[in-house]
Amino acid sequence: MSTQLPPWLREENTKTDTYILALYCQPGAKKTEVQGEHDGRLKIRLAAPPVEGKANDALILWLSKTLSMNRSAIELLAGDL
Repeated sequence: MSTQLPPWLREENTKTDTYILALYCQPGAKKTEVQGEHDGRLKIRLAAPPVEGKANDALILWLSKTLSMNRSAIELLAGDL
């Protein structure tokens, strides 16, 4: 029996246990937090400005802490904040 994943989470590779998160990120917020869903993507508000990759770095750091993963295990496939 398989578990149904939310629309913003897709299993990419079962052998390597790789998943893809579809995120909608909103930089420049007062604090970093999940804000629900937006157009089938998980909406995350980031307390980092969208300049010089600061929001991207903040997103990777937040995901690594939230998911208890090494930062090196997280890769941004698209987007530039």
